[in-house]
Amino acid sequence: MEKSKTEIKKQETVEPKKPTKKQQEKVETYQQELIEVGCQVQLIQTNRIGIVEEMKGKQLSVIFGQARIKVSLDKLRFLKK
Repeated sequence: MEKSKTEIKKQETVEPKKPTKKQQEKVETYQQELIEVGCQVQLIQTNRIGIVEEMKGKQLSVIFGQARIKVSLDKLRFLKK
């Protein structure tokens, strides 16, 4: 059974979902704009805590214990200076 032209137009005009307030608040609480060299940060995905050693744009070199890892800024949460 074929779809009518109006049904096709409805499917084409569906707007992408906007993030919910809860999702927006969660991202805002990461305080990523405060991150700089020497800050204590947390890797969001694994909750590991490390110290920022170097920043090159949005790529950061972070020391987690004995490991030095390059991570993008959006994957980190600011903890303290």
